[in-house]
Amino acid sequence: MARLNRRSTLAKCSLAAAALALAGCEASRPSEENEAAAANNVAAPTPLPLPAPEPPLDRERLLLAVAQARSAYAAGADDRTAQAELDGDRFELRIRFGCGAPPAEAAGNPSVRHDPEARTVELSASPDLDLADPAVAAMAGEEVEAVEGIWLSRPWVLQPACPPAAAAPAQAAEGEPPRQLPRQIGIAQFFTPDDSRVGRRGNRSYRHVIRLDEGQDPARAQGYDLVLSGRLRAGPAGRVIRCTGSNPDSMPSCLIGAEFEEVRFEDAERRAVIARWGRG
Repeated sequence: MARLNRRSTLAKCSLAAAALALAGCEASRPSEENEAAAANNVAAPTPLPLPAPEPPLDRERLLLAVAQARSAYAAGADDRTAQAELDGDRFELRIRFGCGAPPAEAAGNPSVRHDPEARTVELSASPDLDLADPAVAAMAGEEVEAVEGIWLSRPWVLQPACPPAAAAPAQAAEGEPPRQLPRQIGIAQFFTPDDSRVGRRGNRSYRHVIRLDEGQDPARAQGYDLVLSGRLRAGPAGRVIRCTGSNPDSMPSCLIGAEFEEVRFEDAERRAVIARWGRG
């Protein structure tokens, strides 16, 4: 009887051991459901960030590029390889004007004029360079049939800014014509006979009239910005910036070749768009 009990006990132990081993094996192998769940929990690869677009060339970078091109011209150096890197670059050029109280009569280009009776402020910018100017014609070359652009006011200032309040233009003596500053840097579109005439503006001005509320101050301490934006374009000689000069001891004049995509007036202090125009 004791021998039977021992056999029974051994059998029970053997069955228990086999059950534990089987349970261990089953526990070590995940079920199909667990495998599917594990696969679903695999983290997706993190997408690589897209490269940020290059900001357009601003006034400072454009004027520094002009300084380099002017230096190369004055030194007789060939800078076409360096200038090739500019071709097609986006730009946004700001020209500050109309700082302080607007005058009753427009002066300069761009200009601002206040009509107190009509309670209006008129902003205006006119193309003021063309092939009638011998310097412009020299920079354009024989392949160009039309040029449309504007000379920059105060091109020695890298940022768009108003002159100090204490600074005032020198007044001409009575009977003398106003002193004309030399035109140093301009930006223009150059058109050949093969180019489309769509988008040409000719001599039409950009004008916008601001209507004031009764009692509204027409003055803008920070003035307005004329903003020209688009892409730089090289001419037939491969240069975006063309310079010329008749005297080696005087500063050459230079023109930036461009394609205007948008022209707008902005409130300089708030960077708010007042009016905008597309091509042409």
